[in-house]
Amino acid sequence: WKTQPRDHYIGWTPSQRQAHLHRVVNNARFLILPWIECKNLASSILARAAREIAADWPVQYGYRPLLLETFVEQERFRGTAYRAANWLCLGQTTGRGKLDVHHQALLPIKTVWVYPLDRNFRRVLCR
Repeated sequence: WKTQPRDHYIGWTPSQRQAHLHRVVNNARFLILPWIECKNLASSILARAAREIAADWPVQYGYRPLLLETFVEQERFRGTAYRAANWLCLGQTTGRGKLDVHHQALLPIKTVWVYPLDRNFRRVLCR
């Protein structure tokens, strides 16, 4: 799937994206309920998840992921937990969604956040 902010940040071509998109892991849901009060809980969980996925993914799937990504609905959330966990905010989606075929912005705009798992992620993703 394409997303302009992420693709521009990585700097890959469409053929490179097609070959290496499996090395970008999407965090589809992350929610800490409002009544849970624990200082730094969100950033601690995100940091631990990043460490665990870097270790566990190769065992389960046979390759190491290089980049984590997530999409935060900006009308409802600010991405504070991702910012606190040192994720990078790359920009916004267009609201078309991954399954759009009619080129219409029908979905909420989301901010795109990424977290590199390897400092050389671009070199691998762009070859």
